[in-house]
Amino acid sequence: MALRILYSGWFLGEGFRACGCEVAAFRPDAGRTLDEQVEATGFAPDLVFLEFFGDTPLPQAIHESRHRLAAYCVDSPLNEFWLLPLMRLFDHVYVDQLASVARFRRGGVPAAWLPLCVNEDHFREPRERPAHFLTFVGRTSETRVKRRNLLEHIAGRHEVRLLRDVSAGRMLDAFADSQVVLNENFFSGLNLRFLHALASGSLLLTERGGRGVERFFTDGEHFVSYDHTDILDVLDRLKRDPEAFRAVAAAGQAECRARHTSACRAASILDGLRAPSPARLSPAERGLHEAHAKYNRALRFGGNYCEAVHLLERAAGVLDDPSQALLLLGAADLRADRAGSGLPRLEQCAGLATRHGLDAAMKLLLVDSASERVFTRLARVVDLLHALGLDLRRYAKRIRLITGDGDRRFHCCLLCCDVFADLGRVFDVGFVKPEPERLPDSALECALLAFERAKTREALDAIIRCARKEGLTGEALPFINAAILEGAASDRQITQAAALALEYYDFAYAASLLASLKKRRAALAGS
Repeated sequence: MALRILYSGWFLGEGFRACGCEVAAFRPDAGRTLDEQVEATGFAPDLVFLEFFGDTPLPQAIHESRHRLAAYCVDSPLNEFWLLPLMRLFDHVYVDQLASVARFRRGGVPAAWLPLCVNEDHFREPRERPAHFLTFVGRTSETRVKRRNLLEHIAGRHEVRLLRDVSAGRMLDAFADSQVVLNENFFSGLNLRFLHALASGSLLLTERGGRGVERFFTDGEHFVSYDHTDILDVLDRLKRDPEAFRAVAAAGQAECRARHTSACRAASILDGLRAPSPARLSPAERGLHEAHAKYNRALRFGGNYCEAVHLLERAAGVLDDPSQALLLLGAADLRADRAGSGLPRLEQCAGLATRHGLDAAMKLLLVDSASERVFTRLARVVDLLHALGLDLRRYAKRIRLITGDGDRRFHCCLLCCDVFADLGRVFDVGFVKPEPERLPDSALECALLAFERAKTREALDAIIRCARKEGLTGEALPFINAAILEGAASDRQITQAAALALEYYDFAYAASLLASLKKRRAALAGS
């Protein structure tokens, strides 16, 4: 099916052209409406196709577009907090990571998995004698602790060439001139470095556990894998007998060329577009979702809130259920120190028996957790838990602690943590806010507030539960370490910290934790 496609992106333009489509390039502009920009091109598209990264400019009034819209969400696990509401505006949605499919569908977006791909000019001829043994291309920083530890661990035995901030062409050349290309996973999935390494013709050495990888590739046939238990042993084996793995590298490149090019991905999209577009939401609902996306994106990356606030105010005035608009407006006001308008909006929202009303009631509970108003706020939370059919028995102990003589704010935080977790709002991996959050939107943010209040084992367990639920238990390691320094961590939590340190390739720290734990137990036994 050949279409006229107005296209903005990096991955699929080559593929659409290879499939016979007429493709016109398009660069979104945040200063104009989407339809104004489309009309200015003079191109009458059958489809407007936009690829979204974290910093992609968002046109105004996407919700008013008359065109058939499709979107490809890249690095989707890190950007779900703003991409998911935005995708409610699109007729066809694709995500690059399998883990995001279920999340988007739970959020009302029928997303399809479309793994990343390579272009034809990414392929390289295998080198007979590569100049380097092992190459890694990527950023290293304080936030990428596991990656830094891994590279330092490898460098203790093998030379590893590190490159960063290079073009795709230079990266592919560097990969091709290396016997082995190293891949490390921040989140579990099929990342672009995986496919680029295969396309280079060199042997891919990738961390085990990439979600969805097994659907396309086989360990030992197309690539070689490792984890913290055997990385050095695997590298020793590769270094000792490079010829034994040439066939694996060749098979990986052949599989990548056969099924993972831009043309392959474009063909699958065009097949899916034969189905009719789903019915669109009302203009007011679409405006609400656009506002939610743009507000969250500005909160994370900075930018102008004005368009989002305007859309939210309009939605609050016309929707039968204004609770989400009121919640976002109230939170935005309070974050901007406008309590005079923020508190009434949250109170109005909390008066509505919806999940957004419960969210607003919990925010108000935390705002007033140190005052006598806490009891009024708690009563409203309890009423909404009952009205929404949540099992009050799960929260009875925490409610008693709030009404007792203990630290009310601490227990309010943990109550909200439990409720958010039960609502499926554990945390958004990429939603790192510029300032400490006082109006939490997730279970993890509530647990962090409790831990800030008191570095107890109970608060630490809440953090660990949240991190484990999202498959990122290692993200809890800094907080376990802080509790250890305070002397607040249990033996079980110290043991967990040692296990996580091993998974993060910090073998020296794991050994020191276990040694100190052994010493502590011996001292207790002798006392």
